[in-house]
Amino acid sequence: MRMTAAISTPSTLDQSLLTKLRRLGIQTPLDLLHYYPREHTIYRRCAIASLKSEAHVIVAGRIQQHRIFGGRQRGLTLQTWTIVDKLENAISIKQFHYGSRFQSIRWRYEQQQTYRVGTAIAVIGQVKFDEFSQA
Repeated sequence: MRMTAAISTPSTLDQSLLTKLRRLGIQTPLDLLHYYPREHTIYRRCAIASLKSEAHVIVAGRIQQHRIFGGRQRGLTLQTWTIVDKLENAISIKQFHYGSRFQSIRWRYEQQQTYRVGTAIAVIGQVKFDEFSQA
């Protein structure tokens, strides 16, 4: 299939889906690749040292530390990572989980196996500095 060929082959798409795509102005596979919803966030890959507050970024590095522990509130679990990039700059990532699933030993074990020290990782999100940050 060519990227600029019209999407019209009945064997690949049913007619109702084809109609919906046309309503959105999507005529070719290339149109579909460049279609963005009305509200979307563009993430840019950044070095840790250049992060700015409130920016939406992708940061790649290696896991230096990974911890899971219970929060003050019952049913709350906090998961943290320290990620370092090639230049040895570090960032702390926090994720809050609520529910009994995140309290189980099995879930914690799976997380520890997935996020081992030294594992390459990319994280996506909005930068938020706290009182411990070096902004």
